[in-house]
Amino acid sequence: MKKSMNRGVYTVVSSLLVCVMLTGCASDTPVSDLSQNVESEVEESYIDTLTPASDFYGYINAEELMKMELEPTQLEIGTLDEPGIEANDALDEIVKEIVNSKEEFEVGSNEQLIRDAYNQVYDQLSGKVDYDDEDTVFVDGIVSKVESAGSIDELIDVWNYLSTEYGYNPCVSVQIYPNLNDKDEYILLAGFSTPVDLETLTTSQISAIKIRDQISKYIKTLGIPADEVKARSTDLIYMLYEIGGHTDFDILNGDKEPYEYYNEYSAKEYEEAFSGLSYDDLFNVIGYEGANPDSVVIQDPDQFATICSLLDDEHLSEWKDYTIYTFMDLHSAWLPDKYAIDTMEISDVEEYSRAIVKKVLKFQLGEEYAERYLDEEKVENITKMLEDMRDEYRVLIDDADWLTDEGKTFLNRKLDYMEFYVGADEPSGLHPEYVEYLGNSILKTRFLFESAELESKYDTLKKGRDAVKPFYFMNTYESNACYIPTMNCVVIPVAIMNEPVYNPKDDYATNLGKIGTILGHEISHAFDSNGILYDEYGLYKPENMPEADREAFAEIQERCVEYYDTFTVLGSHVNGRKTLAENLADLSGVQCALALVDTKEEKQEVLESYAYLWSELIVDSYAKENLEYDCHSPSEVRVNAAVACFDEYYEIYDVKEGDAMYVAPEDRVRRW
Repeated sequence: MKKSMNRGVYTVVSSLLVCVMLTGCASDTPVSDLSQNVESEVEESYIDTLTPASDFYGYINAEELMKMELEPTQLEIGTLDEPGIEANDALDEIVKEIVNSKEEFEVGSNEQLIRDAYNQVYDQLSGKVDYDDEDTVFVDGIVSKVESAGSIDELIDVWNYLSTEYGYNPCVSVQIYPNLNDKDEYILLAGFSTPVDLETLTTSQISAIKIRDQISKYIKTLGIPADEVKARSTDLIYMLYEIGGHTDFDILNGDKEPYEYYNEYSAKEYEEAFSGLSYDDLFNVIGYEGANPDSVVIQDPDQFATICSLLDDEHLSEWKDYTIYTFMDLHSAWLPDKYAIDTMEISDVEEYSRAIVKKVLKFQLGEEYAERYLDEEKVENITKMLEDMRDEYRVLIDDADWLTDEGKTFLNRKLDYMEFYVGADEPSGLHPEYVEYLGNSILKTRFLFESAELESKYDTLKKGRDAVKPFYFMNTYESNACYIPTMNCVVIPVAIMNEPVYNPKDDYATNLGKIGTILGHEISHAFDSNGILYDEYGLYKPENMPEADREAFAEIQERCVEYYDTFTVLGSHVNGRKTLAENLADLSGVQCALALVDTKEEKQEVLESYAYLWSELIVDSYAKENLEYDCHSPSEVRVNAAVACFDEYYEIYDVKEGDAMYVAPEDRVRRW
């Protein structure tokens, strides 16, 4: 525990020191030089020097951060994590309550499914029941089907069987995505399904060898000679390397927006673009044969064309091994002894059983969580705050001198059509049919629920957008919020409406600074560099924004990129381009919240509550990693960079030129 505490203190120190350096305070002292005796040094000298003008984030949060401790397995913890931690604990208590209840639950109810699933997992893990022989026969049967395929066409039939019966496809991944050209429809988006990190495989020979060795372990369970195992796994690596060489990793890494990989093909266009897997066979592979839609979206055409070109009898052996490998890797924890390559040690069977239930029955648990924790008063208050912010955004839009009248009309129309979903969806009721998804063993249950999830996707595809409930995208127990551009809606789950993010007993300004800035942030995503490309129905219509407004907005974006590029964390610069949309949303959320209060005291409460919202303790190495991969700026930057752009900050805290956080008026970035 002492080691963990020391690491936590060091992280706080480095984080706070970085805040000072990134805002312009001169310091040549490396963070590592201050890691000795940091506790007394920080408490006695550093914290006392913090002022709102030198480091607003540190000034507000230093004492609270010094009290935080990271557990050995934690990389970060902060204010926004607390509701999520409490929600996870609540889910555990819900499972315990249901499992220990003496009540006779109705067939198909959430409670019945949760209790039966838990008992199944617990009985198997604790050794009360043993399905090893039965699971061996089950896996033997699947392996036999794959191995007996004498041609690629026969293997495609096997893939159809696996998709239809078990919701598992080793080749083509399936997503159901809103049709960007039709406000009522969903469309099928297809890509490559693989557990292999193709980017690592194609850029590191050492990683390629490690992946090959992992594949070899699974192929070895088939009982073939060692030299053949190595040869087959090597051939498979070569095939995956070929696919990786034609993969757009910006898509996989989240560096492209959905419209950038929305490549829609009619049946005729598909047949002309891709040879090796016909349009009919594509839907046969994914278990949707006989109901082929008019068009399909191919996420990464170059990659998909490469895969199709490799779907021939020459590569049959590789695809068979790939099928077996992905099948076993996906369910490695539950394979029977014959096929197991790793021994799983479980120290707490009850805890692990609950974890499996939370993973498999997430929607059922989400409904149970909402039933117990949804507070109608909170829903009413948050909805009212959202409406207040909608009204204020109308003012911000109308007062924006960079917008034309046509542009203002378009943005206001989006705002008028925007829907707010707060709390949870209506309960879905009894589902007796779900009972059949509880197989004899954990392995079969997992497959059956994956099959049910695939069926649900295809049902959505048939019914269209009206069939999709907003909290499908964000469960009720997630401490988060989101704006969905393809639905033009904001989703606020139950969990985030809890302390310390929201407390109905706090005054309006305090709540505006915390959850209010989150609400304003999400609304603003409708008008950020990505959201502005969609119309009021969620259709991709970039031309709806007049060209003059697009050009003016591009200038604002460039100023924002340049501004955030100047901030550094642990010696590395923030990527203003990568974090652009989130930075604009942060600025908008604070601007909108400040505009909703009148007095100096209220505006001060907004700013200080906002800073508190982002208090976070994080391991330095993880903070550095986030700079490369996270589309959000680090917490201290989200606070200091944002507040330094508003005149209210300078007036309230008497910040003057020469202070570390001072930004000249002409350099302050404003969204509106």
